[in-house]
Amino acid sequence: AAERPLAGDAHHMVRAVARDLLTPAQLDAARLAALQAAAASGIVAVHECAGPEIGGLDDWLQLRALDHGVAVVIDIHPESSFKTKLANEDDFVEQFADYWRSLAHHYSTLDPNRVFFEILNEPELRDRYRWSGIQMKLASAIREGAPQHTIIAAGARYSDDDELLFLD
Repeated sequence: AAERPLAGDAHHMVRAVARDLLTPAQLDAARLAALQAAAASGIVAVHECAGPEIGGLDDWLQLRALDHGVAVVIDIHPESSFKTKLANEDDFVEQFADYWRSLAHHYSTLDPNRVFFEILNEPELRDRYRWSGIQMKLASAIREGAPQHTIIAAGARYSDDDELLFLD
């Protein structure tokens, strides 16, 4: 069978096993090597996803401690069930805005030229008008928490190009 990249739960399981096999020094060396290779290839920014199975606070703090010169995009990378609640529950949108405000404030002292905030990775909302309103609310919360940092917007329907153009 053809080899394919790991996805979903398989990716998270392999990542967890690999992390458990490496010492903190080995993790730092691997992160630094990957970031230096990215920079040498002309990559100027990488994602650090905010999620317990994807990245999380420990990963972010360790990445931040390295002197690597590559900008970091912090985004929320939730499961589909989270995105469904966001699409359907106004109270959940308010809770998420509070979370973003707090998260952005926490990182607001970091260099705004090297740390960016992406509102939501691949929003699944089909209603472009609802997503536009939610995104504006979330962007406002981020701006309250980190007034100097760049905010990356996304179009509805998994960041579809046409949907991004609609935001304009």
